[in-house]
Amino acid sequence: MSLEGARVLVVGASAGIGRQISLAAVRAGASVAFAARRKHRLDDLVNMTRSGHAVMLDVTDRASVDAGVAEAVGALGGLDIVVFSSGVASLAPLADETEGSWRRMLDTNVVGAASVAGAVLPHLDASGVLLFMSSTNTHRRLWGLGAYGASKAALDRLAEGLRDEHPTVRIVRAVIGPTTGTEFGDDFDGPTLSEAMQRWIAGSTHTATMMAVEDVGEVAVRLLAVLRAFPTVDIPVIQLDPAGGPIHPS
Repeated sequence: MSLEGARVLVVGASAGIGRQISLAAVRAGASVAFAARRKHRLDDLVNMTRSGHAVMLDVTDRASVDAGVAEAVGALGGLDIVVFSSGVASLAPLADETEGSWRRMLDTNVVGAASVAGAVLPHLDASGVLLFMSSTNTHRRLWGLGAYGASKAALDRLAEGLRDEHPTVRIVRAVIGPTTGTEFGDDFDGPTLSEAMQRWIAGSTHTATMMAVEDVGEVAVRLLAVLRAFPTVDIPVIQLDPAGGPIHPS
């Protein structure tokens, strides 16, 4: 299956899963608008794929969201599929999380998602798809990622509420497990990360392997292609996990 002729906006396209979804969507034949804050990375995507449109969009600024979505709609001639892949995380015990850290995660992972949804839903018809990239951290309690898990749990509830209010649009959550090749932990403090890894392994909450980000992006696009091909079918939630399950300490 392909996305030939589909008009796709990927928000959070500058890195990680969003970048891989963008590349896979281009390979699948879609017309793609790459959206994120880091415009130079989007320009690199355009140069690499020799297609697509780079759109500056900061999910924490509603004016930027509205302008970016309008630019994408103008460039593509409309929207069929929107992917929200933006996200930030902090690694710290809940009692140590700062107000600034909480606000950064909630502003990006929840308020940003709501802003994007508000801007794109008027452009999606009954065959349209809005895909939110969520996380298994909503139900797998990992030490140090409690605040991040809380923000993703709020994102899940947002998606459920949007489904209730917009029943003609297929609003889908992709719940993603541990993945390598992203920027997820780049800013994590070294000693805190070491402690977290020890606790995760001791508690059998860390997986034996991790998914490749390229594979996650490809699977997400194939899911979108299935939904595109079968507009009467809805898949509210999909969960992707590494093969092999959690590490069990000896």
